[in-house]
Amino acid sequence: MRSTHALTIAIPLGLLLVTAGAARPFSVRNGVKGDAAVGADTVSEVTWQDRQGLPRTVQLVTKSAKYNPGWLSRYVYDSPALTCNAVDGGSGGLTDVSHNGGMLKGKGRGAWASRGHKLRWLFKGAHHGIARVEYEMPFAIGEKGDQVSKETIRVVRDLLFADGADHILYAITLDFSKVPKDKASVDTRSPYMRWNWNGRENMGPYTGYRAGTDGTLVCEDTTTSTGKVIKTLGNNKVPFAYQWNNETGRCEAIVATRPYAELPQGSECWAGSPDPIIPAGTYTRDSVEAWKLPYQLGGYSGWIEKMTWQVPYDLGHERVVVGKFEYRAWPAYSYAVTVLLDRLEHKSFERILAEQELMPSVRAVAATGRVVTEAAPGPGRERETAALVTPGYDPLLRAWRFECLEGKADVTIDPGTGTLANPLLVFSGFHGKKPPRIADALVSLDKKAGTLYVTLAKAVTGPVRVSF
Repeated sequence: MRSTHALTIAIPLGLLLVTAGAARPFSVRNGVKGDAAVGADTVSEVTWQDRQGLPRTVQLVTKSAKYNPGWLSRYVYDSPALTCNAVDGGSGGLTDVSHNGGMLKGKGRGAWASRGHKLRWLFKGAHHGIARVEYEMPFAIGEKGDQVSKETIRVVRDLLFADGADHILYAITLDFSKVPKDKASVDTRSPYMRWNWNGRENMGPYTGYRAGTDGTLVCEDTTTSTGKVIKTLGNNKVPFAYQWNNETGRCEAIVATRPYAELPQGSECWAGSPDPIIPAGTYTRDSVEAWKLPYQLGGYSGWIEKMTWQVPYDLGHERVVVGKFEYRAWPAYSYAVTVLLDRLEHKSFERILAEQELMPSVRAVAATGRVVTEAAPGPGRERETAALVTPGYDPLLRAWRFECLEGKADVTIDPGTGTLANPLLVFSGFHGKKPPRIADALVSLDKKAGTLYVTLAKAVTGPVRVSF
């Protein structure tokens, strides 16, 4: 029987996390001059450490004549630093709700002059922070889609930054409660992003892609029209989108935080249709219409580096049917994904996907305190609660959640035969004025909420205990 005491673990190469106290932890600089070439006049600059101990920095627009607050216009990572600038246009950077839906000022496809934008930090700690954007978004109606609805969809989007993470956690709520059920049938792909993630200024074609819904779609060579596209069905667990460039050694990925059977995501089938958009089989690259690719992988623009997420249309309906699965999307619909840019050699995408497939089997136990079994179902829905399918695992934070007992906790997580690299644990009900000292961990305290965010600075390959 394995001990449940805190472990000293031999960390495999590539899973080492920079230890507490290393240089340049999570920080935010406000009032920074942005990239005027893409309309990012003034920005908040967010920096955190990744698993290699290297800084990653993004810029969130705060002032712009063209874009609303909260648009993510630049991503910098690696050493030497690689700067990924947004493409100035309807799908640049990282944004919400298709074609810059809420971010582009004025009328645009999917935008329709969204209003009431607010960017604020829910909290900023020593090693973690959550930035929230909120706004109201009308949508297109009419047979030609050239009219604007009187009702609005409320959009609430959180970005979680954490030292020790290669990814950004993107969580969003689309609140349709002001819209009559089944009226809003809009393109709500979120996130929607396009930038020069592979290090090329000319935005050349990526080498290949993989996309997973209930099945898997793969093209190892997109550089020639005869590149093979292979589609299978029913062999995938966690939705993902992944594209890479062999020449530059770079990759970009979006990975869901819940299994497909739990929350169908991606365009395996059009909403309401029992049939996959692309049947199982093998095709040449150009025999698959680009707009049919799951998550719109670079489709519209000549196989360049665009990537989006989610099923278009029928969100805002009380009952959405996708193939053999169904879910509710009215009065509100929420989900989270990881957004990753990295070097191919780090194999970060493979690690994150393997961890997500493992999550439902991870066991959480509390000797002091309790394992949380209900949580808010999405950003901006803090007054609601929903059951966590896997006790303790909150997909909106990609974290294991516990509640303290009189400000104390003694908990264990056990990944079984799998590995969790630098997992995040969140503890509510903490009463201290300062964060406790926890060995091999990066700890942040949200004083207002009485919540601790704890990233374990190691690869967890067996039961690991945290107590304070």
